[in-house]
Amino acid sequence: MTYISSLNSSTIMARASLAQSTDQTAIAMERLSTGIALGSAKDDPSAFYAGSTLGAQISWEAQAVQNISDASSLMNAADGAIEQVKTMLQRIRTLAMQAANSTAEMDRSALQAEVDQLTTEIDRLTNSSMYI
Repeated sequence: MTYISSLNSSTIMARASLAQSTDQTAIAMERLSTGIALGSAKDDPSAFYAGSTLGAQISWEAQAVQNISDASSLMNAADGAIEQVKTMLQRIRTLAMQAANSTAEMDRSALQAEVDQLTTEIDRLTNSSMYI
C-alpha cells in the first residue's frame, strides 16, 4: 500500500508542477504577444505605475506640441492679414500726401476713390480673416 500512496503523492506533485509551468507559460505568451514586459499590475505594481505615469506624461507632452503647432498656424494666418493691411495703409498714406500736394479737384476725387476702395478692402479683410 505504501507504493500506491507514494504514487499518488508523485502524481500530486507532478500535477502542481504542471499547473505552475502552465501559468508561467501563459504569462510568457502574454508578454510576447503584447511586446510589453509588464502585462498587468500584478507582474510588478511599482513598475506598472511608473510606466502608466510615463505614458500619461507622453500624452500630455504630445498635446502640448499640438497646441504649440496650432498657435503657430494661427499666428502665421494673423501675420499674413496684418501684412496686407499694413501695405494698404501705406498706400493710403501715399495717396493722402499726393492729395495734399495736388491742386486739381479732379485728382483729389480720384485719389479719394482709391482710398475708399482700400478702406473697404481693409474692412472686408478684417471681417473675413479667420483661423480654421
